[in-house]
Amino acid sequence: MATKVPSSRARLRNQESKEWEIPGFDEPFVQDPLTFFEKNEFLALVGMALDDMVASGADITAILTLIGMSEQDLKKMMEGDLEGIDVSFMAGSLFNVITRLITQAPRLLEDLYLIALSVPPEKRQQVRDHLREIDDDTGFGILETFVEQNTTTIRDFFPRWRALLSSTMQKLAPEPEPDTSQI
Repeated sequence: MATKVPSSRARLRNQESKEWEIPGFDEPFVQDPLTFFEKNEFLALVGMALDDMVASGADITAILTLIGMSEQDLKKMMEGDLEGIDVSFMAGSLFNVITRLITQAPRLLEDLYLIALSVPPEKRQQVRDHLREIDDDTGFGILETFVEQNTTTIRDFFPRWRALLSSTMQKLAPEPEPDTSQI
């Protein structure tokens, strides 16, 4: 008997959603733009895949080559400076990062789909078991929809996190010692 995992998920977003049928489930899964915590989870997922690459011996040059970006473009993108980088490049870069990281971390794709479909953490293994049954149109469709729905928001999200971190670190920095040499 099929389960009803999707019905337990509260609708948090009402914009440009897409429904997908996953074998083994009665109700369709709804794919919406990522929420705040899902964006964090996605960035952590990409970070873990990059960490795994570094741990397995890849250096930054190899990683930049893998994702198809120069170090300068990556720095600009991380700082939110998009001068000379258009949105279609961003979409291509996000797609390149995902598809190329999958070759290094095959489970990344399943994890990405679980995030993209807003599967609650306690239901993820159950859904993961059925993901391998999806057809090509559904598989590519979920990935294409993810890129289409989230490229701009992920591009804007990382610089905000970086600015918050920088601001917090400045506030936490110890006060400089007073200069007593002039006394």
